[in-house]
Amino acid sequence: MRDFISIVKNRWDEVMTLPGEKPASGSNASVRFQLNSNGDIQRIIRIEGTAGTYGYNAAVIAIQTPAPYPPWSPTMIAALGQTQILTFDFLYQ
Repeated sequence: MRDFISIVKNRWDEVMTLPGEKPASGSNASVRFQLNSNGDIQRIIRIEGTAGTYGYNAAVIAIQTPAPYPPWSPTMIAALGQTQILTFDFLYQ
């Protein structure tokens, strides 16, 4: 999971350097999504917060564009099952 978070953070940092109107400082985006054991994002379930369209899109891009992620180990599958629903929160500063 640490590797997964690191991959998303690195992509997030890249996305934040792209041109465009950035969300206001202190705004946020929360993305709830389903990840499967093959490392694929199965679906985006919900996006909410105060970051507006640009902020929401940036958060989704940070999660989706590095996919597929590395497949889970048999130990992870035994502990987590075949899919997990995760929520990532992004804070704009």
